[in-house]
Amino acid sequence: MMVAHRAVFASGRVQSGESRFMQMAPATSGENVLIRASRLTRVYSMGRTAVIGVNRLDLQISAGELVVIKGNSGSGKSTLLSLLAGLDRPTGGELVGKAPDGEQDG
Repeated sequence: MMVAHRAVFASGRVQSGESRFMQMAPATSGENVLIRASRLTRVYSMGRTAVIGVNRLDLQISAGELVVIKGNSGSGKSTLLSLLAGLDRPTGGELVGKAPDGEQDG
């Protein structure tokens, strides 16, 4: 079985008004998509400051892919994983997962 390898890179600690990105290598195929995120955003409030955990991320993960998430401390890796696992909810964008039995969950 062939496994596609891709990396998601996170960059920078960001507060309100600053830019931040997560960059991803393109998906190999649109078939058999398990997770699809479109403009996924998570913003936290720390007093009067808005802290951007994930900023308008587009991501697609297909069955059989191995995806590596890497970045500096504070770049949003754990926030992204919490969103993908359903432990946290996005403040913007869309996140859709495909349940193992093929039903849509999201």
